[in-house]
Amino acid sequence: MPSAPRICLLALLALLVGCSDDRDSWYGNYELDFVDLISDADGVARHLITDEGDTLQLKSAISALRADTVTRYIAVLTKGPTGAILSSAAAVACAPPLARQDSTEIKQDSVTLSSIWRARQYINIILQLKAQEGRHTFGFIDQGITSDSLTGRHTLRLLLYHDRKHDAEAYPRTAYLSCPLSRYATLLHHGVDSIAFTVNEYGRGASTYYLPY
Repeated sequence: MPSAPRICLLALLALLVGCSDDRDSWYGNYELDFVDLISDADGVARHLITDEGDTLQLKSAISALRADTVTRYIAVLTKGPTGAILSSAAAVACAPPLARQDSTEIKQDSVTLSSIWRARQYINIILQLKAQEGRHTFGFIDQGITSDSLTGRHTLRLLLYHDRKHDAEAYPRTAYLSCPLSRYATLLHHGVDSIAFTVNEYGRGASTYYLPY
């Protein structure tokens, strides 16, 4: 199996917010959101896209990114009618699901699922882990699309890949992941089909969560 995407374990972001003359009065409260940062040919991001599909101009551009890319981030930001102030951000694991290969071992080390929801083009996931210093590997396994013979509705079956690489289960950590769904746009129908997402959870074993497509 091709190597799964990697993600650094992220501590839950904390932010002390005070009064500031730099912040326009029409900006709202700070939020923790998944967003897409869009970089230009110079590797500078001047806009972001929210999961609601809104394109917002960044009050302060972000540089030193890969040129001409859309990168998934978990960000602390505050939004206005047409713009956003980005306080901090960290890249999240975000790679298309890989097709399952029977000859390859699929790692399913345990996690605790805090949240999972269907966004516009992604499945967003917040996990709790037990870790020490290791670099865990995450990925998404495509187990195929099944069809109900009576209704004709389809279900995409996905599995969370997690390899803790023998890291000690010492301290709680939070990890953020996004699973892109763009490759299924011509295979599944909004409001009709669904997604079955399976996670190996502490104390529960394999747990499947059903989401609308």
